[in-house]
Amino acid sequence: MSTILISGTNRGLGLELTRQYANDGWRVYACCREPAKAPELTSIAAASGGLVTVHALDTSNAEQRQALAAENNSEYEQ
Repeated sequence: MSTILISGTNRGLGLELTRQYANDGWRVYACCREPAKAPELTSIAAASGGLVTVHALDTSNAEQRQALAAENNSEYEQ
């Protein structure tokens, strides 16, 4: 299964890319600064059967980038 990380997924192009990649069977790491304020993204993730996971990420925040990388590395180590 192919995997993609998309930032800015709470609206616009990021949201539509998330929808399209998930519809094509990709594993999507959907990232935005405030997932709690992204109801449409949350709905896509809920309907995706686990293909889409939502992550808080401000790309200018080094701690958030490292936390996301560590979370994803632990998935692959299992």
